[in-house]
Amino acid sequence: MAGYSYFAKNYGKNFTRWECEHRRHHWCSSIVIRSSDPTVKNCFRIYSIQGEHIHESTPDNVEIRRFKQRVRDRCRQELSSPRTIYEDELMKGKYSAGMLAVLPTFYNMQAHLYRIRQEHLPTSPTDPSFVLHPGFTTTDQGNRFLLYDSNAVQVPYASAPPEVGRLLIYASDLQLDILSKSKRIGSDGTFETAAQISHQNYIIMGEVEEKHPVPLIFCLCEYKNYKTYKLIIQVLKTAVINLKLDFKPVYWMSDYEGALTKAIKEELPHTQLLGCAFHFSQAIYRNIQGKGLQDAYQNVEVVRQMLRQIMALAFVPSDQITIVYYDVIKPQLNDIPIKPKSLGHNLRDFFKYFESFWLRKIDQFCVFNQPTRTNNGLEVWFEKEELLVQQLVMKVRSGIPVHKRKQGAITILINDSLQSLWNDYNAGKLSAKDLLLESSKWVAKKVS
Repeated sequence: MAGYSYFAKNYGKNFTRWECEHRRHHWCSSIVIRSSDPTVKNCFRIYSIQGEHIHESTPDNVEIRRFKQRVRDRCRQELSSPRTIYEDELMKGKYSAGMLAVLPTFYNMQAHLYRIRQEHLPTSPTDPSFVLHPGFTTTDQGNRFLLYDSNAVQVPYASAPPEVGRLLIYASDLQLDILSKSKRIGSDGTFETAAQISHQNYIIMGEVEEKHPVPLIFCLCEYKNYKTYKLIIQVLKTAVINLKLDFKPVYWMSDYEGALTKAIKEELPHTQLLGCAFHFSQAIYRNIQGKGLQDAYQNVEVVRQMLRQIMALAFVPSDQITIVYYDVIKPQLNDIPIKPKSLGHNLRDFFKYFESFWLRKIDQFCVFNQPTRTNNGLEVWFEKEELLVQQLVMKVRSGIPVHKRKQGAITILINDSLQSLWNDYNAGKLSAKDLLLESSKWVAKKVS
């Protein structure tokens, strides 16, 4: 009132006593307002005011309180994400720069807002045969968002085999349009944010303008197997055809899951499978640890060079990988220290693993000349997966602007350096050996 804020001190039978908010700091404690009973609607009346304020009014504090209350109320009443609600209220307020400086940030409010949201969400279903509420099938604009529900299959989609179980696929027409235009797509699954009724949340990512990765297809899978992946691809092919578009990606980047690889080869025979350089290096490093080589990798230079060169094979042309492996990397085994004896044994054991597994699957990790080397962009979306994964009770807007994630300085430097090396190799200025040695310097660099 008039730029001042008050707290209720006590309630009488027919009135309420209010005190200035600064009473807690022993300021302005003399002002007392008697009003009518606030529980009676449309009947707020001030009967008396005693004392005077000993400080200036603070209208900003009043607006801050109102802003926070509006955001909290909407989080209780709506299904839009708390961040969307917060940003929408900021835009509606048209606040000045000074006001924006004192308003709480979303980071300051998010814990409380998500707690409010959780308290007002229905209980997460535990039975995979649950009936999906109609409110969770459309976007905020009222357009279709649920593409496929194995419990309520509609023509022209195929029914789900028993091995698939419950499968929900979400994608708007806009997202399907972007998918059809994407030459490169990537996919990955996460288990950490999966609801109780799903084994994993699986996301397929495409590209806008062939350079901005964006998540397009959201799948909640009860089971993780070949028939699940095959059905997902079949549904997408059918949905895209219904829009009179084509689903013919040139490249599909994923991790090294055999079930997915088999499904892609059968359903999209002309699509080239690409491994993820990050997952390749991760798999190599896990085996380094498993073979007892972690200490040597960190402390023995020749060992570190060899192992990083193996990771850098992903950046060498596929027809040169086997050659440089046997001509450049493996001969370095003769240079390793004699002691401890276990070092030589462990390294040879590791090389046997690499030759028997990865050298037979070169096409699954080679990313030579590929502008997109990893599907790590999906990891970021998994971290923010309040998107529809908040236990199947979040709506997603299809018309939101594309999130063009800003690359970090290290990422840009690595991308530019690798592209420069590839250009030199393609121009005949660099041999395959030199390409391997130079690109190995960029292995295991932290990117963002």
